[in-house]
Amino acid sequence: MSCHTQPGSAVPERAAPCRTPTVLCIDDDPQVAEVIQDWLDAYDVRLLRAFFGTQGIWMAATQKPDVIITDLRMPQADGATVIECLKRNVQTAAIPIIVLTALHEPGLQRRLKKIGASRYLTKPIHFNDLLRELERYIEVRIKPFEEP
Repeated sequence: MSCHTQPGSAVPERAAPCRTPTVLCIDDDPQVAEVIQDWLDAYDVRLLRAFFGTQGIWMAATQKPDVIITDLRMPQADGATVIECLKRNVQTAAIPIIVLTALHEPGLQRRLKKIGASRYLTKPIHFNDLLRELERYIEVRIKPFEEP
């Protein structure tokens, strides 16, 4: 259901504005977050950035994003530790976590699912693949055109 439509109605709802979904990207490579931000600029999505594991855990607990994208290899708590911590915390346990990594190890995807990862993607990632994964969890809307 669109955020502009009331249940059982095709008429747009005018009283309640759409809530902008929030995505937290946890990756020690600033270029990854920059590329994701560039890709999402045309969409009504707020991107938060964390550059190491403990920062990502703290931001997830305090900012309550709708979905998290995390790398695996990074300082101050690797991605597996991030996932385990977030899934043990009642406040963050329900947040879907998409792992985005360059690692291609046998059995890795299964191990990550077992500790709570929702999805597993490998780098390099194509925008349409990431968008499709995000759309599993949030409504990704194109930003409305604003006249100058």
